[in-house]
Amino acid sequence: MPWERDVDVRLLAQHLSDRRVADGNQRSWRGTRDGAGFVSDWLQALIIEGRGFCAGIGLLSAGEALPVAVITTLRPQLWVRVPTGTTIMPFYGGIQVEDTGATGAFEALIGYDATDVGNGTSDAADYGPVQLRSGAARRSACTVRQEATADVTADPDADLWRVWKAEDNAATPATAGPSNFDWKPWPALPVLVGPASLMMYLGSSAAPIVTAQFQWVEFETSEIV
Repeated sequence: MPWERDVDVRLLAQHLSDRRVADGNQRSWRGTRDGAGFVSDWLQALIIEGRGFCAGIGLLSAGEALPVAVITTLRPQLWVRVPTGTTIMPFYGGIQVEDTGATGAFEALIGYDATDVGNGTSDAADYGPVQLRSGAARRSACTVRQEATADVTADPDADLWRVWKAEDNAATPATAGPSNFDWKPWPALPVLVGPASLMMYLGSSAAPIVTAQFQWVEFETSEIV
């Protein structure tokens, strides 16, 4: 009987390949080299492909001393410049406040702009973009900057995904321990189609000492949108 015959189900061993096709084309079921179909989430699969990157402020245990300033949309403290032809999906932003200053109120914000806001007067990020898969050859097309001391070249839209505020914090890590802030836009990740900018702002009434970072996955725009 037909239903008694053996069924030979095959898939394409494509654990690390990032080959993509245009909409409307068929693809083989993708699996690992031992024949297991993918069951990991899509984000993890993209990082295995070598599409994940991170960048940030602060090196080893040395935090970055930021100026005393309120948040100004033209002067972000950490931002990812996404060029034309590149699309990113950020999935994490973190801020670790080592010291808010003796009487420092602290405020943080993450937002984006639908343009590349440029470098302004700033420094290269302390590190990154760094591959999230060791040994992967793929490099990021994005540029990461920190600590704008003069205006960036475009006015951000101030489209916000989340706002954090820790007001009137008189305690320092010596007495209360550090403060950590995490932004995890999951399961719905923002999609920034270049030219675009992903930006982090930090404001304080005293001189805060912080480390901070972004993580994202990256595509050529033609591959994803």
